[in-house]
Amino acid sequence: MSNKTQLMLKKYKEDNLDNSSKRSLELNDSKSLIFKVLLIGSLGVGKQALLNRLSSNSFNQPLDLGEKKNNITISSSYEIKIVIYQRKLDDVNYLIQFMKPPTIDFLNLHDFIGHKTCRAFYEKSDGIILIFDIWSKDTLTELEKYYYTSKENQNQIIHKPIYMILGNKKDLIQTQPNVLHNKIPDKCITDFVNDLDGTFFEISAKSGENVQEAIDVFLR
Repeated sequence: MSNKTQLMLKKYKEDNLDNSSKRSLELNDSKSLIFKVLLIGSLGVGKQALLNRLSSNSFNQPLDLGEKKNNITISSSYEIKIVIYQRKLDDVNYLIQFMKPPTIDFLNLHDFIGHKTCRAFYEKSDGIILIFDIWSKDTLTELEKYYYTSKENQNQIIHKPIYMILGNKKDLIQTQPNVLHNKIPDKCITDFVNDLDGTFFEISAKSGENVQEAIDVFLR
């Protein structure tokens, strides 16, 4: 992570995640926008792989999360990892703060979302990216649980985040066509996406297919 990015993150954290959903500042004499995005998904759906792809354009390379100060501790049980991603689009420099909460036991999901610090992160998020495995219906069901449980807290939230849904592991369609019968039916996915009124992409964090396209649409 560059010194400029570290300074940007330091300023962002010192501002205590201001309520404004979009804040502009100057970076290298060009306009920059900061966005905070939560990354949510079950164990094994590819959240870390997606961050690896965005941060280093690789699949297997371990993600360097930087020094301990770049981790925000909610409590002894809940830790959120922060990854900074920069993208220039339409002459605007975007600084995206991806935040990956720990994988939550969905039996304890209500307690997690109700935790005052977690709720503060949720309230001040510009967007939430929901990730599932297109070969595992359970991971889609768990996203539904997350989404509808989080909606219970939205009556206290003024700023509503936007949603994007990503179905990961698209590469298996080409590499393992013999397992196509295991793919989640399109109707199940479509119904879920329509309920959220969000944008949906099938991606492959492994090959990088549709990853950049999805993020660009999310920013616009």
